[in-house]
Amino acid sequence: MGKFDVYDRYGNWENKGKHFWFCKGSYFEHYRSMPKNKFIKCVDDKCNEKYANIFDKLEGNPEYSPYDSSKNEYKYFTLDEFKKEHSDYWRRDCFISEYYGGNKCVFDICKQNDNLYIVRKKQVTYDYYTYEEYIDVTDIFPITSKMVKSNRYPYNDKEEKHMIPITIEQIFETMKPMYIQKYLANGREYKKEYEIT
Repeated sequence: MGKFDVYDRYGNWENKGKHFWFCKGSYFEHYRSMPKNKFIKCVDDKCNEKYANIFDKLEGNPEYSPYDSSKNEYKYFTLDEFKKEHSDYWRRDCFISEYYGGNKCVFDICKQNDNLYIVRKKQVTYDYYTYEEYIDVTDIFPITSKMVKSNRYPYNDKEEKHMIPITIEQIFETMKPMYIQKYLANGREYKKEYEIT
């Protein structure tokens, strides 16, 4: 492909210098230097007819063009995107919403029975260490409640609230879910992020 800069996608995106880039079918390899015995001979010195497509794919590689956090954008899901990302029982992807007075918060949804869902809000607790948990949302959608005996002194009854499961369309209409679209330095889309870090 040529000799281009390589960026460390697993570190802090530092430039590791110029490397020789090669396309190996569905992925790219790069080497800082080429030993004399690595290549025996050039089979054909003509440009590959797929070079433009291959180079286009290279430009979307984060080791070729690093991630640029200044280009991050908040984008709203379409209903179809939201259904696709969140309707699978085994996937627990999060989403971002400004439901609480414009403050961006992270939520997830959990599938219940009959294609109904409950919404949970991410809550981070700082103690001696940091831990996060997802708490059922009980102040946005309809809830059920019951009085439960406490198993701790003074053994008073306490109200336990649970969200009534609703459809994914109702969640979409109320929460207006978003994600963060990340970009590479060259402007190409990198990946979607569903949580605020």
